[in-house]
Amino acid sequence: MSRRNLFLLTGLLVFVSLIYFILQRSARPPGVTEALWVRLGKDSWKEVDRWEVFWGGNQTQKLVFRRLDGEWQIKTGDKDYPLPARASSVEDFLGDLSQLVGEERAAQKELWPRFALTPDQALHLKGYQGSQEVFYLYVGKRGPAWETNFIRVKSSPKVYLVYQNLLSRFEIWKEKPAAPSVKPWVDLEIWSAPLADLKELAFYWQGKRLWQLKKTAEGWKILKKTSESPFPKAEEKLRALFPLVAQEVVAPKAFSQEKGRLEIKTAYKEVTLLVAPGPKEGYLVKVSGKPYVYAVEKALLEKLRQF
Repeated sequence: MSRRNLFLLTGLLVFVSLIYFILQRSARPPGVTEALWVRLGKDSWKEVDRWEVFWGGNQTQKLVFRRLDGEWQIKTGDKDYPLPARASSVEDFLGDLSQLVGEERAAQKELWPRFALTPDQALHLKGYQGSQEVFYLYVGKRGPAWETNFIRVKSSPKVYLVYQNLLSRFEIWKEKPAAPSVKPWVDLEIWSAPLADLKELAFYWQGKRLWQLKKTAEGWKILKKTSESPFPKAEEKLRALFPLVAQEVVAPKAFSQEKGRLEIKTAYKEVTLLVAPGPKEGYLVKVSGKPYVYAVEKALLEKLRQF
């Protein structure tokens, strides 16, 4: 056989092999690639009304999230009063858990320590609906990428890599689990409403009304003492005031004698904010009918008094 014919025959053989390889890949049963990923979360996980998080056997730093009357609150091991939880953060987190998918990395109990997934090493996540346990996850160390974690479900020895940075949700920045922080979950917003919904506000200090602001057909008007006048800067002042944001949430017993109040009427409801002296020349604020007491800066009260 001539060298030219040998070259053509070799090329034809390579071409046929390539076509066969392509056809074999396209003929694979559907789902072979997808089978590497396992659905771990369930839709029911985002419907829990209580969930807990703690590290290893350290129950003193446990965070317990509970939904009461449609609002989330947090109990911590070092406080005898609840903290208001940021609803959007809780719902986003539970939604992410319900959609968890993972890639199996190990199936032997003996390998758990390598992934920081023994009960003493891991971060525990437990969810309940009433008294029924809905999920129980162990969160171990970070994976090969920052936005990944090794986890396992309590009912299985298998270790999975998930593309969720679960540790960072609790301000754990180390490679391995640590005590969870409540800070990113606490809602420090005391009160807020769209500007268009505000109808009337009045601020009282030591029993005397300092000012009253009303929205009329002609625009905003302010009443100080007995004199009412147009107030074109009303919306500018309101934007600087709301939302009212606190420095921290403190024990309800810290709120002693009411010294001032802000009465607010919107298109949908009426709200009263109560004010009392606080520590370090600051003040305390609570929303009437709510269990939480907030510490605010002195400057916030100055804005109200000099509105």
